[in-house]
Amino acid sequence: MSAGACVWLAAAAALATAPPPDGHAPATAATAATADTCRTAYRLEEVVVYGRAPANPGMVTDLRDAELVERGGGDIAQVLRFDPALHVTTGTKAETETRLRGMPARATLILVDGRPVNPGYYGKADLTMVATAGIAAVQVIKGPASAAYGPNTMGGVINIITRSGFDAPGTTAGVRFGADGQRRLSLDHAAQQGSFAYSVYGYEQYQVGFRLSDDFAPTSLEDGGLRFNSGFRKAGGGAKIGYARTDWDIYTATFDYHWSRRGIPATIYAWEAPTWRRFPRWTRGGVSLNNQRRLGQDLELVTVLYADAQDDRLLDYLDRRLDDQALAWDSRLRNRSLGGSLQLGGVRWTRHHFRAGLTYRHDIMKKQPEADVPWVRHTLSTGSLFVEDQFAPFAALTVTGGLQGTAHATERRESTGTSVSPSLAVQWTPLPATSFRAAYARAVRYPTLHALFSETSGNTELRPEVADRYEIGLERRLLSGGGRRLTIEIAGFNNELNDLIDRPVRSQQYRNVSAATLRGIETAIRAVLSPSFAVDAGYVWIDAGAAGDAVMQDVSPHRFSGAVTVGTSRGTRLRYDVTLVDERISHVPGRPLTAYQLHGISIRQPLGRGLTFHGEVFNITDAHFEEELGYPAPGRTFAAGFDWTR
Repeated sequence: MSAGACVWLAAAAALATAPPPDGHAPATAATAATADTCRTAYRLEEVVVYGRAPANPGMVTDLRDAELVERGGGDIAQVLRFDPALHVTTGTKAETETRLRGMPARATLILVDGRPVNPGYYGKADLTMVATAGIAAVQVIKGPASAAYGPNTMGGVINIITRSGFDAPGTTAGVRFGADGQRRLSLDHAAQQGSFAYSVYGYEQYQVGFRLSDDFAPTSLEDGGLRFNSGFRKAGGGAKIGYARTDWDIYTATFDYHWSRRGIPATIYAWEAPTWRRFPRWTRGGVSLNNQRRLGQDLELVTVLYADAQDDRLLDYLDRRLDDQALAWDSRLRNRSLGGSLQLGGVRWTRHHFRAGLTYRHDIMKKQPEADVPWVRHTLSTGSLFVEDQFAPFAALTVTGGLQGTAHATERRESTGTSVSPSLAVQWTPLPATSFRAAYARAVRYPTLHALFSETSGNTELRPEVADRYEIGLERRLLSGGGRRLTIEIAGFNNELNDLIDRPVRSQQYRNVSAATLRGIETAIRAVLSPSFAVDAGYVWIDAGAAGDAVMQDVSPHRFSGAVTVGTSRGTRLRYDVTLVDERISHVPGRPLTAYQLHGISIRQPLGRGLTFHGEVFNITDAHFEEELGYPAPGRTFAAGFDWTR
């Protein structure tokens, strides 16, 4: 990356923090930009759709570089399984349900380089279809989010950033093979030529299916061994192209495409009315165009346009033969999302840092419930305007206030609505190693196209779901320097949910059924005692009170995750992970999901000339457990392979 462009990006990232008491821009931006990897080049990409990084007053998990590699896994769902605040389950359609601190999966906004990838019809993204190939960082915003993120952040934000040639040029190729026919191939390359930078990646994954635990008790529908209809194949790739026209005018274009063919395992219980289904084709692709332009000493304009498409074909069979003679119905679904955003930031007045912007998204859904019936088409538009002010009355205190106005409308205005959402965050750092914070934000989740227009359950009279989100937190650094550090973070949260959308059974109409309160505590400890020894631990307690049965389905009230990483002088990295999950409520009264423990171990060993061996064992004890009632998880799994980096 050119020195001038790197300086500009560093300065822009520096402006994301609170301004100093004199109200002037920091004088250290150029110095920060001289870091070997110029990390700010992709740190800004985290929020390029929103301009300068919004202040995230709540608890945040940041996964980057080596930590992503050490966690392993071929998709983001596997990477995030170690976070105690995230409940990632797989159930009825072999797609992930990602629940952040117990919030519904549809309530969490998923971004890839700033582009929303939540499809408009169901509203929840399948994280097994977001491959780790080409990923530079993952950020999980768990508490109240900045007004700059727009609507539909009721459950938080998962921000995924792909690799940039400006940040880390190089090439990585990987192969991985394992039990049950596992295969994963990947290639990732990034480079820079003067004012141009690019990155490309591709991957392919295949598995015959997954093996159940030896402790699994056979049922009339599943006899154990290899889980019936659990195989898959998926492939995809993407590219990111950047051009610095000047140090103050940078353009980025991002493209990606993903394809999958997979089976959908049925429930193991006959009394649950099993369905026999598969996706013969599932695809998602998108493009985003971004421009960051400096208009003056303290003024920046960020413009983004994006398009996202997700298509699938779902076959439903009368029985487990899964052949054309047993075909019950053949449905197709097409999701299209078009949108953009505009943000003006950096306006300063004394100790204030103002910014304002707008977002717009238009979702188009086309569905063909049967192969011989006409397509059905519906649309939904959402938009927002926001203003935000970050005020630093003195060096140790930052106050951020925001106001967001949002609106939604369907094509014939069957459903319309507007809302106003305030936010307020205070961060106080009385000592260099101690920080207190408190935050509040109102978040709105508009009804999905499925909830509005499903042929069996749709209801155009639905109101938006609303959450008043509160969080208080403390972060304390107890060790620092000499290659050692110890950080302890604790947060208490309270989410007051209103007008939750649900249906008692799948054949009944969606309704605004209830209000609930989700409250809890999250703690995180990170101890690096030497360059070769580190310990991570996290715990989450969640409670929904007397009205919490529906909200807490499949969610553990107590969850602990821990990891120990050990290194040697020969470069060996050994990591041990443990996750403890408490008993959970299921959708069937009187049939709870049992508690379980998961243990895993992984190793990475450099072999020289850029070649690294890696291996892992997941679920070492071969524990049997169900993430959702009727859907057992894999038993003990082995895999190993090699990465080559240049």
